[in-house]
Amino acid sequence: MAVQPFTQVIFGQPKIRISFNTAEIAGNANKTIVLQGLVLNQPITKGPLAWIKVTRITAKDLFAEFEIIEFRTQKKEFNAVPIINTFTGLSAQRVTLSASHVPGTFGIAFYLEGEGIVRAGLTRDGPELKVGLYEVRVTVDVASKLVANSKRRFVVQSDLPFAYWVRS
Repeated sequence: MAVQPFTQVIFGQPKIRISFNTAEIAGNANKTIVLQGLVLNQPITKGPLAWIKVTRITAKDLFAEFEIIEFRTQKKEFNAVPIINTFTGLSAQRVTLSASHVPGTFGIAFYLEGEGIVRAGLTRDGPELKVGLYEVRVTVDVASKLVANSKRRFVVQSDLPFAYWVRS
């Protein structure tokens, strides 16, 4: 059975989801711990839409933007349009994201286990985040249209783990 064009156009649009996790990257002397954002174009895998062969359209010209806010004072500490690493190997600020269960990822903050300095972004010249509670606010646009937003809190502390997500 062929999919009717209007069904594909209406129900096959990109469905972007944002989530957060922590990743460990092994280095020479220290492990790098990254608080990262995940961007997923959720595929259609079950239900009536899957039965009639509707497929999720690729999200073209997708980009994310995030800001880190000190939670108590609501002071903006950092904002960026990050480089998104996709499952195809492409890393850029604007990417094409196919429907998949494998998300694109981007760094929000990181620390080296041996140093204990938490930095915003993914570069050593990113601002140092002091001990406290922070909130990251993420927006994702596809073709310059806002399609998803999310926020999550994280803690920076003086002991290991130096930064971690707060359960919501």
